[in-house]
Amino acid sequence: MNQENYQYEDRIIAFIDILGFRALINETVKDNVIQQEKLNDLVEVLTLIKKEFGKVHKDAELPYSFMITYFSDSIVLSVKRHNNIGLLTIFEILKRIQIKLIERKILLRGGVVVGKLIHQDNLILGPAMIEAYDLENKSALYPRITIDPDVMEMSVKEHELADNLFAIKDYDYQKTFEIDFDNTYYIDYFSDVKEYLEDGDEIKYYKNLRSIVRNGVNRKDIGIRIKYMWMLKKFNTAKPSYIRDMAYKEFDEINEQVSSKIKSNKPSDYN
Repeated sequence: MNQENYQYEDRIIAFIDILGFRALINETVKDNVIQQEKLNDLVEVLTLIKKEFGKVHKDAELPYSFMITYFSDSIVLSVKRHNNIGLLTIFEILKRIQIKLIERKILLRGGVVVGKLIHQDNLILGPAMIEAYDLENKSALYPRITIDPDVMEMSVKEHELADNLFAIKDYDYQKTFEIDFDNTYYIDYFSDVKEYLEDGDEIKYYKNLRSIVRNGVNRKDIGIRIKYMWMLKKFNTAKPSYIRDMAYKEFDEINEQVSSKIKSNKPSDYN
């Protein structure tokens, strides 16, 4: 019996969760009756994600060992480390997909790391898989895709290569990520979104995003509400300025509502 000697590769890996996926599944069946419209919507979401990742192969942006695995509500994508701009292209893909899913009121959470991994059609394992999963669980406390510091260090070097190798592209890869209050880098879907919108309608996009935040900050579960309060703050400081002006008045009202709820739950006497 021939035994294959498997070898780890140094790969960049992103572990992504579709938030609220279980609820979306549950909505497809009610009283043992299939809700066809809900089921169709869910299938369209998964098809959209696969289509966007599929463009990578079609456009040959990552022609070197790009792999994707789907299971349940999670997506794992990885690419072999290369002295090219694969990492930066992954940032761009993740931002593009999250922005497209905002229209469907769906958020992503995840982690991007680099490390030892085997990623094949029927096999995925290695320390990098565990690290990416842990980063998604521990660092991505909010609806964000976080990026390991080692990956960011790589991105600085690759950005210099990108300026020379892909000068014909219009992407500004520094606009794909942002640094958070906890010094964590994450894929930014609050700012610089116009080039990712098929119709270029930023007002419509921010209205959809605002609707997600509005529903979230009014949830009863304090743990869930805190996550959306993080989104609220990001939204209120999003660019361009006319979007911020559009949002302020309405979100001041939301802040007042949340503050009053918190105050009403506080004991009046701390003795």
